[in-house]
Amino acid sequence: MTKGLPTLLLVGALLFLMLILLQSPERLESAAAPQALPTSAIYIDLCSQHPHLCLLDEATWGGAPDAWQRTGKRWERTRDTDDDFSAIWVWSEPYNGDTPEYQGHRQNPYAYDTIEGRLTYDWERWQVIEGNYRLFQYGKPTEALSFHAGDTDCESGLYFPLINEDVEFNVTSLFFTRKGTCIGESYIASYRMALWGAPLSTERLAHCDHPLYGIPADESPLGNTLCKLSPQVAMHYTRYLNGPGPDPEDVAIVGCEGVIMAWGWPEPGGDQLTGEDYAPYFRNGMLRFTRWLGLNDALTDTLPTADDHAWWNTHCERVWADGTSWLYNGHYEIGEAIYTDTLSLPTTTLFTIPVTGGIFTSTLDNVTYHFAPATFSETVVLTHTRHHSTTPPAGLHALRNSFAVAAVYSATRTPAAPANPYTLTVAYPADEIAPASPETLALYYLEPTGWVADATSHVLTTPPAVRVTPTRWGTWGLFGEVRQVLLPLVIKE
Repeated sequence: MTKGLPTLLLVGALLFLMLILLQSPERLESAAAPQALPTSAIYIDLCSQHPHLCLLDEATWGGAPDAWQRTGKRWERTRDTDDDFSAIWVWSEPYNGDTPEYQGHRQNPYAYDTIEGRLTYDWERWQVIEGNYRLFQYGKPTEALSFHAGDTDCESGLYFPLINEDVEFNVTSLFFTRKGTCIGESYIASYRMALWGAPLSTERLAHCDHPLYGIPADESPLGNTLCKLSPQVAMHYTRYLNGPGPDPEDVAIVGCEGVIMAWGWPEPGGDQLTGEDYAPYFRNGMLRFTRWLGLNDALTDTLPTADDHAWWNTHCERVWADGTSWLYNGHYEIGEAIYTDTLSLPTTTLFTIPVTGGIFTSTLDNVTYHFAPATFSETVVLTHTRHHSTTPPAGLHALRNSFAVAAVYSATRTPAAPANPYTLTVAYPADEIAPASPETLALYYLEPTGWVADATSHVLTTPPAVRVTPTRWGTWGLFGEVRQVLLPLVIKE
């Protein structure tokens, strides 16, 4: 599928770039430039990280003409919401300026949604080079005012550094125009603090629900759901060092942002795709980013190098206490049409099972697990997922939707199997048994060849339930044989 401009530049990153060029920090007389400047490193596919800035595939797009060329995404401000600046939109569209040599490039306006309308605060220009995208201008609301940038000079452009599950640290040198002078001795770096575990794992749920650095459901329901279900989620810090300017008072500036990033959702395929088809694709990208935090107050006699992880991580941690964040709310734009992601969490319940065992009940479907002590040699996380529908075998009636159960060791996330049989009980209302025969009720487990009745299955009458004592996990269903009604045969003489 054709890739378009994935301007990998994070929204928060641009807030920083704009702010550092407008502020006048106190002069740091003793701060010197780092001893060695980094070079451009790993070129991660920008569309995989920021698809809302990418072109769609014209050949498969079934929407309005030319709508595939313009895309965007929205984040809501939270925790210290100012009604005048409550949301941020970021778009990507074909360059429409007056500079002939820039024709064919992309322009990306970043804007606040305000009471009076949309307020553009940053204008960028990007270009496809060597199969990836390079940033050439940023930092001001118009093309004429935006600063030129690069990794070898102020006209070369730069790849914005990204991380993923394989890349923990990425960095690029930065040259940019400051007071009309090309300034070097600068860099932008991204450092992955932590991957947040597998989707719906105990580790992932704890991070996503964290009130300080997570994406709490009461602040962004869709963001919280995406955090819990995305194939990959990580916290990372974006580090900035802008070298000193041409005048003595233009000291170097350092700062940091915190970002919660999701990725791994697939790009859609097929013919005549609709806007809704792109919902999974647009789930990739920032779930949360913080206000840029200046760190000049933490400097001593030298400026930190890009790979001074101890210095940066210690001071970047302060961004979460700053309070201001923008959270993804599920709205994305294609052309002029706005779409809303409707992803929802499955009906999944997680239980943490200690070595002492215990009794655990899924109240969603009245399924109870009873584990004796020493069923597991260490703490286990059990996942119970209720299915939304069930197709019973021929001749059987399903009293409940089927459910799946699995378990992993909490410490290693490797599969865990019970050392001894456990008790699995499925309750049901007596008035819902028809048309099945009560004495035929049984719990069945699903094999590749079909449903198989568990040999330990037996019916309880008070309260009505079916119980088994298995040593397996897998998918289970509660079925009973359909009653056969025999009508008398009346023969007339």
